[in-house]
Amino acid sequence: MPPLAAEVDSRTRELLRGAIVPTLLRLAWPNIVVMLAQASTGLIETWWVSHLGTDALAGMALVFPVVMLMQMVSAGAMGGGISSAVARALGPGTAMEPTRWYCMRSSST
Repeated sequence: MPPLAAEVDSRTRELLRGAIVPTLLRLAWPNIVVMLAQASTGLIETWWVSHLGTDALAGMALVFPVVMLMQMVSAGAMGGGISSAVARALGPGTAMEPTRWYCMRSSST
């Protein structure tokens, strides 16, 4: 049975009925900032290595695909695993359980 309109949280109601573009921008700005920071880091590292010579740049170009593959696989595995665990904990309606699970896992690593 779907929840009544009065039972729906105000943030959920805003996501469902609010304007699309402002909502997307509000939710996406942290990701945009992180992507800009990562791109800037890559450019700065390349600039710094370029001062070491063409051999160093060639070494970076050779290793780059392997490094990117490892980062993407790691990010996908960790992000997917945590998202899955939090979704399973939220499913039964226990709102504090994902927070406890994440804190427990974060402190054990």
